[in-house]
Amino acid sequence: TEGVTDGQTVDMVSAEGEWLARGYYNSKSQIVGRVWTSQDEPLDDDFFARRVQAALALRAAAGLHFRDENPGGTNAFRLINAESDFLPGLIVDAYGDVLVTQFLALGAETRRNEIVAALTDQLHPQAIFDRSDADVRSKEGLESHCGLLQGDLPEGEFAVRESGLKFVVDFQRGQKTGFYLD
Repeated sequence: TEGVTDGQTVDMVSAEGEWLARGYYNSKSQIVGRVWTSQDEPLDDDFFARRVQAALALRAAAGLHFRDENPGGTNAFRLINAESDFLPGLIVDAYGDVLVTQFLALGAETRRNEIVAALTDQLHPQAIFDRSDADVRSKEGLESHCGLLQGDLPEGEFAVRESGLKFVVDFQRGQKTGFYLD
């Protein structure tokens, strides 16, 4: 780790020097290394676009679709669930046409621009709102952040559907990203 700065992308190797994965490093975290990929591939715009596409496909297979117009359906769901979607430290929840992000680890924070660009290019949301205000950010050496990243939030009361039931979401003060979607 000599010469490596926190948040830097690193290649992870075995004790014998065999390449294992590509990830990021953070000496301030209890988890000092988080894996982006076990393939020898660049972490570029295409990488993040593929990760978003894979998360969308997985949710679609479960019957969850961004901008679902089915009045009896669900239009609020966890689109990206951090390590489970191979995007460590990142949560993205979909609420109708609005995405709410949480960048909870330094590596995800350092890739914020690429991730937001991938979400925008793949989904064209009305707005992306950031709720990176969880206490865990301080353990990563990060400050709290909450605010609009792009677009325009809908005016007035914002309601979503879960299994046909209506729930009002408060993006700025609601639990986690505005509603409990875990």
